[in-house]
Amino acid sequence: MKPAGFRRRYIALLLDITVLEILGLLLSRTFLNQAGMDMGSMLIKVAMGRVHEGNTLPLLIVGGFLQMILVCAYFVVFTGVSGQTPGKKLMKIQVRMENGQPANLRAAAIRSIPGYLLSTVTLGLGFLLALTDPRQQALHDRIAETRVFIV
Repeated sequence: MKPAGFRRRYIALLLDITVLEILGLLLSRTFLNQAGMDMGSMLIKVAMGRVHEGNTLPLLIVGGFLQMILVCAYFVVFTGVSGQTPGKKLMKIQVRMENGQPANLRAAAIRSIPGYLLSTVTLGLGFLLALTDPRQQALHDRIAETRVFIV
């Protein structure tokens, strides 16, 4: 199997982020409507620094937590079940274990939660490792013992 290059992986990630943004907006809108607030008034309060008024701050905290769960579930479930998020599927790449076996939910959880977190908090350097690594593994791949291949 041929390793997936950085460009293909990056485009897949951008596609997944786009899907997550759309899902996040729908989730936020639904959540705010249930709480009796619309997206516009929430954005105005945040922009004007009035997050301590009413229930704005608790809604932001709970909403942020729900968004975090959405992102984690998206990457863990798609990667753990098929090795492919929608973005990876469109780019014809798949996450597999280092030995070539299909990725499992455990590896997907390690790769997606602490792995992506560490790749991100290093100012993205964890992702950029895939550019220089001979096996084209990013930091999260090394942590979870996974690789990304072209399928």
